[in-house]
Amino acid sequence: MKTGARIIAVLLLGSCQIPTVRAQDFSADDELKTLLDKSGIQGGIVVCLGCGEGARIASLYTSDAYTVHGLIRQPDRLRAARAYLKQAGLYGPVSVELLTAAHLPYSRDLINLVIAEDLGDIPESEVLRVLVPNGVGLIKQASGWKRISKPRSPEIDEWTHFLHDASNNAVAQDTQVAPPRSLRWQAAPLWLRSRETPTGLQAAVTGQGRLFYILDSADPYAAFEGRRGAYLSALSATHGREMTRIELSSPPVFDGMIAAHGRLFVSLRDGRIVCLQGSQTTDRNTNPKSTYAK
Repeated sequence: MKTGARIIAVLLLGSCQIPTVRAQDFSADDELKTLLDKSGIQGGIVVCLGCGEGARIASLYTSDAYTVHGLIRQPDRLRAARAYLKQAGLYGPVSVELLTAAHLPYSRDLINLVIAEDLGDIPESEVLRVLVPNGVGLIKQASGWKRISKPRSPEIDEWTHFLHDASNNAVAQDTQVAPPRSLRWQAAPLWLRSRETPTGLQAAVTGQGRLFYILDSADPYAAFEGRRGAYLSALSATHGREMTRIELSSPPVFDGMIAAHGRLFVSLRDGRIVCLQGSQTTDRNTNPKSTYAK
């Protein structure tokens, strides 16, 4: 691999639950927080359409795993919402934009959750267009909140092992793969180390809408000599947003990671196997009393 080679990954998958770090609670609206909890979306990009005040939109930012974007039709409310977000120190992870068209200002397969208090002239098909596979739309109606979801296409495959799957046949069954027409997203690392030292990218797999990779960002010889650990990062396969990052206490075995049955298994050089599932982390070692420290 040439020094400075750039890795571009374009993956279209669904969603899964992974550990996240809770952020400060800026909640000002229990209804929207309840909708967020009931949606089952565990991070990603959340759109609030017609929610009005900045405090209500900010209430959806309950974790660092979320990016919240509010769409407001009234210019005066837009100015007030921006002022609130800047004063609260939230502008960035939470932002607002003026909506003037009858369509949503996003590309397809991008948004994890759409909450629409006032859908207006925008059809439900437009909401489904922007949702990621397994994404959720909550639309307020006279009788209550209507839930719609975008099913994950069976044409989308996963790459759960070093060589695709347990068969070690490095051929995907994905029929949506085609020559790329544009760059969908990019994320670190944009460049790797010299080919004369161990690469910083130790392993990479996909599963249930996430791209998992392990990166050692220390000096070139640290991972080779076992002097430091590394970190495991989980990105959304649809928009590249980092959903979580976990520090590993030991360097991993090269390509020693498998995604299977809703779990992520990582083999470390000190002989341990780390299993990640939802918000639980377990460490299976020859010593049953040992625990894995994040």
